[in-house]
Amino acid sequence: MGVRPEDIEIVAASASGGRDDTDWGRPMSWDHMRPTKEGRCVLSAPDGTTALARFSLGTVETGRRRLFRGYRLVVERDGESFVGNDRHHMIEAVRDCARALEAEGLRLLVMGLSDSFAGSGLSANSGDGYWDDQPGHMMDPAPHAGGLDVLLEHLIGALPERQQRVLRLRRSSDPPRTLAEVGEALGLTRERVRQIEAQAIRRLKEIV
Repeated sequence: MGVRPEDIEIVAASASGGRDDTDWGRPMSWDHMRPTKEGRCVLSAPDGTTALARFSLGTVETGRRRLFRGYRLVVERDGESFVGNDRHHMIEAVRDCARALEAEGLRLLVMGLSDSFAGSGLSANSGDGYWDDQPGHMMDPAPHAGGLDVLLEHLIGALPERQQRVLRLRRSSDPPRTLAEVGEALGLTRERVRQIEAQAIRRLKEIV
């Protein structure tokens, strides 16, 4: 069987220790992303509006032998993909993707972009770390920018109306309202409120 041009490309790249980061714009043959974390993240626009987007964060391998090439973050919103890459550090791939989003007027509200976030030693390229001494992941919503509240509000807004009302009433005060109090406000029994809340929580887990 003859040697294909892309085979030569892979071998040459492997022999030279891989390509420079500047060559990420041209995917190598058989580029394969291996996600280590997927989910939803929060984006904000200059006018203060927010939106949810899907993300996939992980490593990139290339060639038949799946040689390690670097780290990649892909954020997808309204059919458009924003990609960040880095040869050596996962957090730099996140920052690279954030720059691509900023070019379109969007801000990525994730924990890893905060000065308060610190990678977790040898596991830094796993995405795990600490935000103000609290464990978290670099793609978790940014508490300092209200990302967690925004994410929760968007997710609740995707639920059926009755489930939205139960969750909002339960969490509209501190301490949270009891099941009986919510039931009285909605004209439902305590048990029915418990069932609706359980359904809502299951649905939120499915959405995320």
